[in-house]
Parts: sequence; C-alpha cells; structure tokens
Amino acid sequence: MRKVLNSRSWWIEIPSYNTLFNLNWQPLSTNIKFDRLKLTPFKQIVNHFEGQKELSSKLNLLINLQTFCEENRKFLFDIIPITYFLDLDHLEKFDVEFQDFLNCFLGKSSLFRSTSLNLGSYKLMKRNFYKKGCLYSQPRNYATLNCGNNVWILKPADYNRGRGIRLFNTLEDLQLILLEYERFELENYNVLNNNDKTSNNKPLLKFVGRTVNLTQKILRKGSENKEELKRNILKILNSSKLKTRRFIIQKYIENPFLINERKFDMRVWVLLNHEMNVFFFREGYIRTSSEIYNLNENELENPYIHLTNNAIQKNSEKYGTFEKGNQLSFHQLDVKLFEFIKVFFKDFQRYLREINSKIRVRKHLVPNMKEIILLCFRAAQMKLNSNNRQFCFEIFGFDFMIDASFSLWLLEINTNPCLEESSPLLKQLIPRMLGLNFYLIKKKMIKN
Repeated sequence: MRKVLNSRSWWIEIPSYNTLFNLNWQPLSTNIKFDRLKLTPFKQIVNHFEGQKELSSKLNLLINLQTFCEENRKFLFDIIPITYFLDLDHLEKFDVEFQDFLNCFLGKSSLFRSTSLNLGSYKLMKRNFYKKGCLYSQPRNYATLNCGNNVWILKPADYNRGRGIRLFNTLEDLQLILLEYERFELENYNVLNNNDKTSNNKPLLKFVGRTVNLTQKILRKGSENKEELKRNILKILNSSKLKTRRFIIQKYIENPFLINERKFDMRVWVLLNHEMNVFFFREGYIRTSSEIYNLNENELENPYIHLTNNAIQKNSEKYGTFEKGNQLSFHQLDVKLFEFIKVFFKDFQRYLREINSKIRVRKHLVPNMKEIILLCFRAAQMKLNSNNRQFCFEIFGFDFMIDASFSLWLLEINTNPCLEESSPLLKQLIPRMLGLNFYLIKKKMIKN
C-alpha cells in the first residue's frame, strides 16, 4: 500500500502522530478514533467503517443475511451452505440453534449412510430440518453438499486466515475438537509450524511447548451413545474454560469443482464508500490447495487438502509446485473450465452450448458474484455506518467457491484483505487494485 501511494506525487506520508491528515490507513477499525473525525478545512478519510464487523464477522454476516432473506423472500441457503451459529453469550438462542444443528446432522447421517430411504427416515428428515417461522432459512438439500460423508466445518466466528477451522463428520470428532479448543489457546493454534514439520504432514496443535497429534481419535472408544455425546458436547460448550465464545458450524461442500483434482476458491475485491456506492474490481484470482482432494476420514485433518487460505497453504511442502503462489487468474480458470467441458462433453454441439452459455467466469460467475455482493451490502447497510460518518471507505475481500454443478457459494467476507504480493500474479493485481482505489478516493471524496 505504501509503495502504491509513494508512486503518486499527490500523496505524502506524514508521521502517525500528526492529526492533520487527509487519509488515515489502519489495519483494524479499532485503531481509528471515529469520534475525533471532524469537519476541518480539509477532508479526513479513513479506510474502515465502524460497523464493518456486520459483514466480516461470520456470525454477524449469517444473522444479517438470514434477516434480509426472510424479509425479501430469498432462500438463504441458496447463497451460503447450510449454516448454524453458536453464540455462548446468548444461551437461549444457542440451545435452539445447537439442537437444530444436531437434528440436521443426525438426519443427514440417517439419510446418506443408510442403504435405502425408508418412510421413517423421510419423516425424521422432514421434522428435523424444519425451522418454525423461518420459511426462507430452511436447509436446502443440494447434491454437491452431500455425497454420503456428512462432513461439516467448524469455524471460530471472529477469526480469519484459516485460524481454528476444523472439519468433522462424527459427533465424536466434534467433541474432540471442542476439547482441544478448551485446552489450548486459539491464538497459539498453528496448522503446521515450519519448525515442526512431521514426516506425514499431519497438523499439530501447539501450546506451551507441548504437541498433540490430532490424528489420534482417543475419544471414540466408549462414545457410541449419541445422547451421551450431545450432553458431553453441551458441557464443553458451556465451560468457562472455552476461549472462543462464538462459532459457526457449516455444511462442507463435499463435491466442489476441482482444478487438476485439487480444491480452490475465488477471491474478489470490492470497494464501498460512505455513500454506499459499490465498486467491483474485475480482476479476481483463484487460490488453490497443494494436495489432491479426497474425503477419506483420515484426511479431514489435512488443511493442505481442504483449506485454500494462503496463510495455510504457504506452510505446505508442495506450496507453489503446481502454480506460483498457489494462485491463478480468472483467465487461467476459464482455460481450466474450457478443458474440463471439452473432455466431459463428447458431443460437440452440446459442448459448444455449454461453453457459450455456462462456464465463462466473466459471463456467468461474475454476475452472480455481483448479485450476492449487493445482497450482502443491502443486508447490513443500516449497520455499517450507523452514525453516518463522512468519508469512510472499506476494501472487502469476498471469497467464493463453485461446486461440481457450477453453483456459486459465498464462503466469507474479509475486511483488510491480505495485500501480500505472494505471487507474480498478485504483484500485478494488488498495485492495480489499490491504484484504482486511491484514484476513486481522490475523485469521489477529495475533489467533491
């Protein structure tokens, strides 16, 4: 960011203690004293909104989207995978939400692990999935979410860069994960420390000099009773020792679209100013995983298969083996999609129809991205700048995934997205994106 500003003669950096600034760029909104921003002879601009956590917090995003979708008759789980929030500071809501999750989890276990779907299983699914008074927040049964493995993902609601994210497909595993959260400080959780790489690349938890291998399913023995497991999980969640108080439990996309048999997601940058004008930077990029995708139970703990965050992948021994910095441009994704369809559809006419109508990133995926992005801003617009602060803006990083049927899913929204030039591609895109951002600031805020 500093390099981009220094290349523009109309911006001059001043010491951080100087209050006579035009632009105050901070990594976190908590570093900005919004109440001190006053109308001076010149305009003072800051790069955050007071209410940015209404979007960047996974829990707040879910609540805002759920409210908006119910009011506007849109199906929430057409936008994001089936999601439940656990807020331990609001126990009444927590009890209802956690029971809804258990019903859905056990219902899917009954449906997808049985050899046939009998009438009893169908009634169980129908009863367990239904939420009273929430017509547009009912779980939606997409085939790409459920391939028989019943894999779910647990995320601390207020963390980013992949910290603390875990996968599970049994209540025994969920119990084990929560016990680990209880025992260890989340801030000291490292998926794989560079100094402690093991021969089989299994992730370790690190805490006060000790290591615990997560591949040991020590709690599975004697834990067959589901009611006992539920009681144990609730006991752990209500423990005062638990460091993190807010979690998201989300259905894992079991059948994603793959590039060379590996998982990926898409990052796009979006600028929002205090007038609620939205600017979409058209050149997003792809973040790939380092290892071949599979859902084997003993590989659910391998972050280099399932988590595409660069902060995670850069610790892999295979990082950069397939793509520089594990990143691709939208154009390169178009080529991969083109190659896939060409092989998949042997009938040439059908192949041409699919190419032209379905899989171009800019023709098909980007318009869907923009629609979801605008929906998210509409869902939170009354809370983002509730005090009507002038001359605020924010760059958000929206993360999306496409599944094997080319459906688009929103994963999360990041404030202060990573600006590390970790590949030749990002060395081109980030300065270009920031340069356009500052051009718009100068044009829309300072000159006006």
